[in-house]
Amino acid sequence: MADTTGLMEATAALRDHFGPRLDAGHDEGLRLMRDALQERLGLSRHDADRLVHDLEKGHSIRWMATREGPPPGIDGGSGLTVGWELPIPAPVEGGYWQF
Repeated sequence: MADTTGLMEATAALRDHFGPRLDAGHDEGLRLMRDALQERLGLSRHDADRLVHDLEKGHSIRWMATREGPPPGIDGGSGLTVGWELPIPAPVEGGYWQF
């Protein structure tokens, strides 16, 4: 497992490379961060994967899910139902990685 200095250095490298956030899907973002750490820190793919995992586990990077569309509900967004109908949750459409 990477030490604290390694995690801080990796977080700084990702922030320098991407800015304060990375607009990408969850899995795509993991891949992009791994590739950036390989390039910037000269890590192997395995070590970069492990480091990204450690960053996520330590909350140095966070996946922020976003919802698109109206809030759950058949009646146009209030979340209430009309008659026998059940509310339909809005699907999670995407998100971004925050550093």
